[in-house]
Amino acid sequence: MANVFKMGMVITVAILGAGCKTVPPTKGAPALLTNSSAKVTAEIQDVVSQALNGVQVTIAPDILTKSPVLAMEKPEFRSPAGDPIMGRRMEMPEDAADHFSLSKSNGKCILTHEQTGVSYALKSARCEVVG
Repeated sequence: MANVFKMGMVITVAILGAGCKTVPPTKGAPALLTNSSAKVTAEIQDVVSQALNGVQVTIAPDILTKSPVLAMEKPEFRSPAGDPIMGRRMEMPEDAADHFSLSKSNGKCILTHEQTGVSYALKSARCEVVG
């Protein structure tokens, strides 16, 4: 059973890794999405999930259309009964969320995981520089 679980995790990571491309760190201009759609939302979910080591995430359909910053709160650990485990979070408030920023560089929309500095080129997204 454990081997089946490990194999499933390997396949999941391989599939997620094939969907998006990491790019060298860039210092593009902050940008907003201009073509919000189910396809773009799914791509962003895949990128964020990959950046967070395969954690399943759910994002709003209008994400990154009003602000170039995305904050993903870390999930609470819960027991099978749904009760919080360990009571409260012990990390500093700034560590309670992972931050991502959308920018435009060389005509491409780039989503950067701020904690790691890893950038991902979004294939289906269209964006415009803010301001």
